[in-house]
Amino acid sequence: MKSLASLAFITFTLAQHAHAVTSQQIHIDLAKTLSSGSEVVSTTDPSYATGFTQRWTVYSKAAPTYDIAVKPATATDVQKIIQYATKNSVPFLATGGGHGYTTSLSGVKGALNIDLSKFRKVVVDASANTMTIGAATIFADMLDPLYAAGKQMPSGGSSTPSIIGVTLGGGIGPLTGAHGLLIDSLLSVEMVTGSGQILTVSATKNSDLFWGMRGAGVNFGIVTSATYRIYDTINNGMVYNADISFDGEKNETIFKILRSYQGTQDNKLAISVASSVKNKVPEISISAIYFGTKEQGDAAIKAFLDQQPTFSNISVVPYNKLVYVANFGGDVFARIKGVRADLWGYQLNDVTVSTLSSTYTKFINFVLDNPALENPLWLVEKFGLGVTATIPDESTAYAWRKAVAYGFFSFNLPANVSEQMTNIVDQFSEKIRSGLTSGCGNPQGNVFPNYARGIETPEQVYGKSKLPKLRSLKKKYDPKGLFNKYNSFA
Repeated sequence: MKSLASLAFITFTLAQHAHAVTSQQIHIDLAKTLSSGSEVVSTTDPSYATGFTQRWTVYSKAAPTYDIAVKPATATDVQKIIQYATKNSVPFLATGGGHGYTTSLSGVKGALNIDLSKFRKVVVDASANTMTIGAATIFADMLDPLYAAGKQMPSGGSSTPSIIGVTLGGGIGPLTGAHGLLIDSLLSVEMVTGSGQILTVSATKNSDLFWGMRGAGVNFGIVTSATYRIYDTINNGMVYNADISFDGEKNETIFKILRSYQGTQDNKLAISVASSVKNKVPEISISAIYFGTKEQGDAAIKAFLDQQPTFSNISVVPYNKLVYVANFGGDVFARIKGVRADLWGYQLNDVTVSTLSSTYTKFINFVLDNPALENPLWLVEKFGLGVTATIPDESTAYAWRKAVAYGFFSFNLPANVSEQMTNIVDQFSEKIRSGLTSGCGNPQGNVFPNYARGIETPEQVYGKSKLPKLRSLKKKYDPKGLFNKYNSFA
């Protein structure tokens, strides 16, 4: 995926209209209050741009603004920051990897940026099959330690989002079929809640909140560390990767083949279909990952390979290198900060060939008509349902275990983009997304939290059946509504 997938990131906010104290006073007060390992700077200080985590996308409709930034060193520091911000009506946003793109963040203005960079660690216990990480640990950080221990864990499709941030919204990725969502491997978290408590949350401690953290976790507090179940590598840690491209005129054939996997997809197989224009020529590409041998991988995607691709790059790589070579090496773009990425995520309940093919035509025509757009992409991600679908729906807050595909429309807007062009892109994207989901079994437009645009209703993001329990937990663990600005259900 980018999965820009997922794409994912840990953010939390307090919504207030004005500071009760000046930025200068906030700086003075926090510097006195926090531990010696913490840092506090003004966002106008040159060190902020180089020493603090910057956002992956600066798309104008999804960009918070900050006056002060702080790097807490301990969970107690985080607790004190939240208490101070609450008392003084200071809006805040916590940042892990900086990959969140929801437009709900646009309501955060003149805020305190809580940069969790000092919570970046990886501790692998191979004998116990566990891994403990800090809040700002990104997927790239875990790959080498896990591989060295002969272990693996579900992940998104990019190296730089924070693991915990992606987890809290569900966490989809290539191993979804074999090991489930990231929340299905989550064993416990340490967090500071909106009620100001430092809690350990697991199946045996604060288990009611553990239910909510798995799928709606951004609504309750700031996670400082998390422990996961890890797994033995498949095929001794060697993974099949295939990147193949076709002329755009073959799109219907490609979607028919994609459809053939519905209900039969191998749990070790992940397929992404990317639609784009290269040198003014429409194309459609397949990125396939198979956790197994080359022979097994070739067999798993034989129907695609038989279509005589115009480009083919097939390899078997170590698990810890996969994210860097998969998806045509697209991770390099996810590592660039400050892009103007305008994204519209979705999920599908059916792979409907006619809808996918007509969507392809509409998307390509729009791209050809708007050549100023940079690297526009339409992505469809199809992972095995396997373990994900076998876990009881009521066991976690995540509502969409039966979705058969995910994806997004992505437009990188140029630096000099006009408001008019931005609105043209967004109007097109909203319409084409609605048509796609309606034609593929999801007329309600439901979309899981990590891919939500920010304009959806709570029912669309969290599921109507989950909301009563989630709102009850909210009253208990975040009674003042401090964490209401990242795709909130409040």
